[in-house]
Amino acid sequence: MINAVLRASRKAAGMTLDQVSKSFEKRGVQIRPNTVAQWENGRRQPGINEFLILCELYDIKDILHSFTGENSIFSGLNDEGIREVWRYVDYLMKQPFFTETNIEPLPRSRAYCGCTTWRFP
Repeated sequence: MINAVLRASRKAAGMTLDQVSKSFEKRGVQIRPNTVAQWENGRRQPGINEFLILCELYDIKDILHSFTGENSIFSGLNDEGIREVWRYVDYLMKQPFFTETNIEPLPRSRAYCGCTTWRFP
């Protein structure tokens, strides 16, 4: 199923296999167009870093829903609604009941993926 979602998402984004490969190169990752085709045909699976880059390239904002059909807290929200959720999370994390715990900052990714190296939209 991942392969079908990746293929459909690339086509919806209007990207060719070559364009995807070049987008990876701009991020310092060498991926050949043939490799992307293998991911889309189900012959290979992308690693987690490659998968997250694909989600960003294809503007997949809710990974859980896009790949499993399950709803997440972001399902059905537009970009402004998602920003409001993050603002509320920030507010809660600044409250006194969070100050004595060892809570990691929540990631801010376009794909809401759990990767702390990505940025909030």
